[in-house]
Amino acid sequence: MPKVAILYIDDDVVSPHLQLLRNICEPQSRSKPHVTVRYFERLNVPKEYLERGASYIDLIEAGTFSQPTRQGDDQGVMRNHTIFIRCKSDDLAFLEHKPDYPESDFHITVYDGHSEGFAKQLLSELTQAEWGFRLPLPASTRLKLKDLNSHKAQRGSASRTYSPRLLEIFHAATFERLDLLDLNSLADEERISLCRAII
Repeated sequence: MPKVAILYIDDDVVSPHLQLLRNICEPQSRSKPHVTVRYFERLNVPKEYLERGASYIDLIEAGTFSQPTRQGDDQGVMRNHTIFIRCKSDDLAFLEHKPDYPESDFHITVYDGHSEGFAKQLLSELTQAEWGFRLPLPASTRLKLKDLNSHKAQRGSASRTYSPRLLEIFHAATFERLDLLDLNSLADEERISLCRAII
């Protein structure tokens, strides 16, 4: 079964903002904010690398996986609808070299859905934000190896309970009550408006 190495982000400011963005963009996602570091089945990487940690993660810029599809097509055609924040950390530089996957940056996924229109709007909003900052991580932060299928299976339409910190940040940014809002029923324009407020 394919496995992915991830680095959870757990602080009181950046993590809840990222979680709010993901919940607004993909209400069915149950994923906690994390940096996707590497798919271990694609390249042979010693398992002892998992014992490594990272003292910080740099949030560089918003991006998407894009490439020209055929000769003559527009450059940078969106080949899927994954929108992410590109990341770096010198502590994990030994895991960065992926010759067969040059676009496979460390990243925090914000949206991984089906709508190209929504993905483009979200990317436009995120690229206007001021990135390029360093987030210190707790000393206990270590890479975690997860089954890719179980990672993708963390979805559902059942109601969820939001932490007090998420409720507080959401209300401060939007003046809305997150616990009263049905995120599944929002139109794309409403989602983008809420994302803009959170960003």
